[in-house]
Amino acid sequence: MTRRIRRSLAAVVALLGGASTPALAQTVCTPFDQPPGTVLRDAHGVPHIFAGSLDDLSFTNGYVEAQDRLFEMEILRRAGKGTLSEVLGASFLEMDSSTRRDLYTPAERQAHFDALAAADRQTIARFADGVNLYICQAKLDPSKLPAEYAALGFLPADWTALDTVAAAEYLVGVFGAFGGDEVHNAAFFFDVKSRLRRTRAKHVFDDHFPLFDPQSPTTIPQLEKTYDDPLRHSTRPFASRQLRLLERYLPSINAAAGLSSAQAQARASSEEQLGVGAARRHLASNAILVSGALTDTGNPIMLGGPQVGYAIPSFFFEVGLHAPGIDAVGVIPPAGPGIVIGRTQNFAYTITSGISDQVDTYLEVLNPSNAKQYLFNGVYHDMTCRTETFTVQEPPPPAGSGGAPMTVEREFCRTLHGPVFFSDPARGAAFSHAYAHRNLELLSAASWLRMAQATNLSEFKALVDGESMSFNYHFADNSGTIAYFHAGIRPLRPPRSDPRFPLIGTGSQEWRGFLPKDPTTRSAAGRAPTSASCGARSTGCRRCRTASCASSPRMGSSPSTT
Repeated sequence: MTRRIRRSLAAVVALLGGASTPALAQTVCTPFDQPPGTVLRDAHGVPHIFAGSLDDLSFTNGYVEAQDRLFEMEILRRAGKGTLSEVLGASFLEMDSSTRRDLYTPAERQAHFDALAAADRQTIARFADGVNLYICQAKLDPSKLPAEYAALGFLPADWTALDTVAAAEYLVGVFGAFGGDEVHNAAFFFDVKSRLRRTRAKHVFDDHFPLFDPQSPTTIPQLEKTYDDPLRHSTRPFASRQLRLLERYLPSINAAAGLSSAQAQARASSEEQLGVGAARRHLASNAILVSGALTDTGNPIMLGGPQVGYAIPSFFFEVGLHAPGIDAVGVIPPAGPGIVIGRTQNFAYTITSGISDQVDTYLEVLNPSNAKQYLFNGVYHDMTCRTETFTVQEPPPPAGSGGAPMTVEREFCRTLHGPVFFSDPARGAAFSHAYAHRNLELLSAASWLRMAQATNLSEFKALVDGESMSFNYHFADNSGTIAYFHAGIRPLRPPRSDPRFPLIGTGSQEWRGFLPKDPTTRSAAGRAPTSASCGARSTGCRRCRTASCASSPRMGSSPSTT
């Protein structure tokens, strides 16, 4: 082991000696520079940061995260920007490709960052300053650089605020964006229909993909009678006109389902190597809340079980943040500041994935004379297309085969509904994904910057109300109060449509807006003595039929349609 470390350090020194000066200005430092906050580590090595201001806290937070998790941060920023194949090779090209197709361009990430509140922008910028101080010092002292950099033959570039943006938008998509499997559902239904009578095929499909399962456990059973029509926002099951139109494009549906499955498998393989795969594979966290009214001490009980799998290093970074306006301990995925699960002097909180269906698939009817145009409201519209260039570099031996980098170009297009993930010009069809939370992911992640700064339930609720992604928030405070929130934006889907199948993108099946954030989405302070939830799917909840784990989204409106 010692010899391997020495070889890695020697490789880092060689890299440093041969590295050209980047075009961007680099942080200037000395080995003796220190972050402005004080860092005390407990017996488990967990850093507790004490600072005189939030600015100094954010700077030191960035420094300490880089000190402990710099290479993990490297991987997360590259995962969010679609540049993993630049250092990990061709096996990550498909993951990079889907990231750039479905997420955002650098200009869009900049616009998202600019839309944040000034205080949030400052927090992220100071975090980046702290990361860069550590990177600068690590380049002066190669023993401070993770050995992976030498093994892969590159050095860390300075961290930017947009790196945190990219990582955050990627991660909230992993845990807080659900739906979009409609082409698979359609392929399954039409396959069953080809084997059975239509009525029987519908029963089989409903068994596999129910709109609503009345036997699924509920997060807060005491409220069930309050909402006696769980499908009041639902649309028509097996909408006949929709299915007739889709069946015309069955070959395209089957091809799209096959390609989508292959891409998903490639992405899963890449994420498995990164450690993120374990988090996605074990997706469906759980939590239990017990009101102080039911305990001997009068204190509430919270059990939080974030299911992110096991990885080395851990998916979460544990930290204590102590400064004027914040006194909290907890965890967050590295690459950004704040605490996503933790406790303050006044309350504790945890989250689970909400699993509400926020992503729909649209069938786009193409212009027979121009495959880059799609029909909408009787007029053919141009897709918005761009060409992305990927630099693919295999790691040097022994980590990889090395060799010269390869350049790959791919074109990605969008319709007014969203990114096109499959196009079949020969049959006149394409499929796109519509995201209810499009361009809003960063605003959701930004709430994590301030949750640990809330002082009471009302302030915490205000932050949850700003969420666009599908998460469940669980809260318990020193007074014994417990609260549960099912957050996120849920589309109000068109009548005469079945959301389990692709919607028709020609203008007849557009969303009618979004469901209001009303009491159906949450139960707070004292309205129920206990709450149990998990992030499993509400349509059947087959992964969580236990006394301590209930389907969290089912609060009266069908999660599969909202």
